[in-house]
Amino acid sequence: SFVDFPATVFNLCGVPIPVHYEGRAFLGPERGAPRQHVFLYRGRMDERYDTVRAIRDARFRYVRNYSPHRPWGQHYSYPFQVLPSMRSWFAAFRAGECDPVQARYWRPKPPEELYDVDSDRFEIRNLAGDLQYAARLAGMRATLRGEMIATRDTGFIPEGMFARLVGDETIYDYAQSDAYPIERIVDLADKASSRDARFLPDLLAALDDPHPVVRYWGATGCLILEDRAAPAVPNLKRLLRDDWGDVRIAAGEALGQLGEIEPSLGTLAEAVNGPNLYESLAALNALEFLWTAGRVSLPRAQSIVRDLKLGEPADRIPKYLLGAN
Repeated sequence: SFVDFPATVFNLCGVPIPVHYEGRAFLGPERGAPRQHVFLYRGRMDERYDTVRAIRDARFRYVRNYSPHRPWGQHYSYPFQVLPSMRSWFAAFRAGECDPVQARYWRPKPPEELYDVDSDRFEIRNLAGDLQYAARLAGMRATLRGEMIATRDTGFIPEGMFARLVGDETIYDYAQSDAYPIERIVDLADKASSRDARFLPDLLAALDDPHPVVRYWGATGCLILEDRAAPAVPNLKRLLRDDWGDVRIAAGEALGQLGEIEPSLGTLAEAVNGPNLYESLAALNALEFLWTAGRVSLPRAQSIVRDLKLGEPADRIPKYLLGAN
């Protein structure tokens, strides 16, 4: 695992490994016990957000997609600028020239993925729905949950909330405190990302929770459910007046996907022009995905971002929208 590299360097140099290090030395005189699995993740990529967590053991890789409504292949600037293959692949997808496996990268993701890497080295056959592997899936799911809770994973907190939640401390201090209900948040995020309408009552309850991260995941779950979250429209409209920007943005995008375009765009436009860089970035992502979903016309989206004066990386989505046709 990547966290093992610092511990290994310390060990090779004969320096004691700090007790708070998660990593284990894999070379040198004081090697740690071999890992049974490694922990993997995906977070923000420049101007694009994704939330993915995974573990890999000697044979299997289990993936939990907490943003299944976002494709693996989001249009973020760097690879499209430097990789001709990325541009041609995306062009082929838009032209309908990709087969189902090739097209999968550009489409929304399943909530869970499980691959037998020994027999499927390119990870094409998702075994998450195969009853033969149900026990393996449940075991790796539980191991991943334990890993996220043990590390008090801060990736479930929207970046726009960091400064206000932590005050004069650090995000690490906040996450280690009782103020961060990590188990409850992970359980809710599991339900929110499942695309299972049976959990809509849990999402509705979360929309009224006193904790802003819980409200955020409740709104995100409604966004992921799309039309099946229609009973949540009144609750989501109330959240457009929420005290936390990321909650308003998630509720706004969910409402946009439910056809409530004017309140959605009003909320997103306000956040795009607001002082919080990360809230602005989240709102720009929401706006762009409402356009690609056909909920908002390109001229309307362009009118919101035209003449914006934003720094990196928030200026990239406006450039992309204004250059689209």
